[in-house]
Amino acid sequence: MKKDPRELRKFGVVMAAGLSAVSILLLIRGTGAWRFTAAAGGLFLLLGLTLPRVLAPLERAWMKFAHALGFMMTSILLTVVFFTGVTITGLLMRLLGKRPLNLNISREADSYWAAVDPEGPCDRPEKPY
Repeated sequence: MKKDPRELRKFGVVMAAGLSAVSILLLIRGTGAWRFTAAAGGLFLLLGLTLPRVLAPLERAWMKFAHALGFMMTSILLTVVFFTGVTITGLLMRLLGKRPLNLNISREADSYWAAVDPEGPCDRPEKPY
C-alpha cells in the first residue's frame, strides 16, 4: 500500500520530535548517546521535509513493530486486569461471606429448585429477562 507523502512527512516530523526529546533527556542525564539520537532526529526531519518517500520502508517497519507491540501489551494488560479483578472480587466475596451459587449440599433436601415469582402470564413474553 502506497503512503501519501503528507503522511510520510508527518511520520518524519513525529520521529524527529520523539528522537529530539530522547536526546534532550540523554543530554540532561549526561550520557554521550544524545549526539546519535539528535543526529537521527535531524536526519528524520531532513528526509521528512525534503524526500518523504524515502521514509516509506522505515514507516512500514515501524508500523509493523507498533502493531506487534500493541498486540502484546493488550494481551498482557487484559490478563493482568482480569486476574486482579477476579482475585479481588473473590477475596471480597469470601470476606463478606457471599455465596452466589449456593453450592451447599443438603442430603435432607428433596430438590434444589428455586421457585421464581413470575410477573404475570400476560407480561412474561414481553419481558423474557
